[in-house]
Amino acid sequence: AMEETRAGLERRVAERTGALAEANARLREGEARFRGLFNATFQFIGLLSPDGTVLEANAATLRLADVGAEEAIGHPYWAAPWWPRDAMTQALLREAIADGASGRFVRREMSMRDATGHEVAVDFSVTPVRGEDGIVSLLVAEARDFSGRYGRPEV
Repeated sequence: AMEETRAGLERRVAERTGALAEANARLREGEARFRGLFNATFQFIGLLSPDGTVLEANAATLRLADVGAEEAIGHPYWAAPWWPRDAMTQALLREAIADGASGRFVRREMSMRDATGHEVAVDFSVTPVRGEDGIVSLLVAEARDFSGRYGRPEV
């Protein structure tokens, strides 16, 4: 009886281990797809916590400011190197993040700054993402260049 119980437990452990390995493989595949899409776009995209902390910044955004991810991730979005430091821009960004965190979609025209200090006119938005509990758990900040300066992919 003990041998049967042991064998049954070993089978269940093997089945669950296999299922866990399959789930992990699907998760890695999903992560790779997300990364591919996130970094392939020429729009400027950031993923933020509801308090405005940068969790991710896509490749286009990092290229715009000519910075590495470590210069943005973990810092307040309004302090990111691609934003002008003037009081009005900072206030608009903080307001947009607060509105997004409260569940409202925000869209406005703004200016970003490239690595050389030139302004880039953008259509900027903050979209709240709600968790299964209905609470805003993530903000998606997007900016689309309409100045024509960075909006076209390299050929």
